[in-house]
Amino acid sequence: MLGQKKASEDDPQIVIQQRERYQEDENEEENRAAEQEAIQRALEENPELAEQLGKEHLDRIEAGKEKELGKKAFAAKDYETAIKHFTRCVELNPKDAVYFSNRSAAYANLSLFDQALEDAHAAIRLKPGWLKGHARAAAAYMGLQLYNEAKESYQEALKLEQDDQTLQRGLDKAVAMELQRIKDHKHIFKKGKAAESSQQQRSSQQQQQQQQSDKPAKHKRQKAKLSFMDSEGNEE
Repeated sequence: MLGQKKASEDDPQIVIQQRERYQEDENEEENRAAEQEAIQRALEENPELAEQLGKEHLDRIEAGKEKELGKKAFAAKDYETAIKHFTRCVELNPKDAVYFSNRSAAYANLSLFDQALEDAHAAIRLKPGWLKGHARAAAAYMGLQLYNEAKESYQEALKLEQDDQTLQRGLDKAVAMELQRIKDHKHIFKKGKAAESSQQQRSSQQQQQQQQSDKPAKHKRQKAKLSFMDSEGNEE
């Protein structure tokens, strides 16, 4: 519309909205941590409350403690210890995407990208609309040098946070690396039904060629056998 000013990244309202989106995950975790601390204090004051809460709730509280230990280890770049704590979190509460995401990051920092990707996919399954799950997957794909898949993961993440410049830079890098791979004839295609079908077709063609090449030899053997039988029949 005429006279309407186009919103820019520097627009105060846009900046506020960005900050609010970035803080959503942190606020959610802080609220959960505060809730767990309150329950822990209540349990210390009244141990009988544990029976009322049940094992599942207590496991979630224990997982929260392990998470904090894992975060401290991660901050100290002790990724192996962080993985141990995050693994314990997953065991206690396998329905929380955050624990898989955290462990994925720890795996990636040890260049264990297959494990990082597996955890990223677990986080996405548990929380499809969560940006971090897709970002973890993109990072793992980059480590595996599967740049086309990394590009797709970055695009999914950017659908959830269009203004994230870190994600955009990651996408740009994935595209550039993929183009370079194609230029160098080193493109790694994602194995799927099409690739499997093509492989089966090549295998079938090879079998047909082998059968055709065997026909002359088989014909010669049959001819020689008939000739031998004729010679035997003529003997007296």
